[in-house]
Amino acid sequence: EILIAKQRNGPTGRIKLAFISECTKFENLLEDIEEAPPE
Repeated sequence: EILIAKQRNGPTGRIKLAFISECTKFENLLEDIEEAPPE
């Protein structure tokens, strides 16, 4: 999971990822980005 807590002029949120060790890369598990609740 990557938490995007601060982004200039853009949304914040969480992205769930899967690590593919054979290729040393991450892939998105979900197509939709879950927006963080306002603080």
